[in-house]
Amino acid sequence: RTGDFGYIKEGMLFYEGRKDEQVKLHGYRIEIGEINAQLCKLDFIDDAVTVPLKSGDAVKKIIAFIKLKIPAVAPTPVKEKITAELKKKLPEYMVPGDLVFISDFPYNNNHKIDKKKLIEDYINS
Repeated sequence: RTGDFGYIKEGMLFYEGRKDEQVKLHGYRIEIGEINAQLCKLDFIDDAVTVPLKSGDAVKKIIAFIKLKIPAVAPTPVKEKITAELKKKLPEYMVPGDLVFISDFPYNNNHKIDKKKLIEDYINS
């Protein structure tokens, strides 16, 4: 009922994570899906995936990977426009710390967006 999930082994409850995409950053609970929804409402964004960048179990930064309908020649003004629009709709703490523009999303064997690959590419860039 709380959104958390885990398992019981030998009479002890082990916490595994959350069923939803809620994460905690700087003491604030952030619903990743809400960030995606607000990004996709912008008419110049084709699709967006937001992921938490973690160090161990702690979230360090929220990153949004964005596929634009028309690729931007100069991404800086587009980033500023997206950030300004998000600040109108979301609390400051929910605005992603970084926006990354991509031409297409990587997919895993199950034909879902490969969030691990996105994070891996982000760290290695």
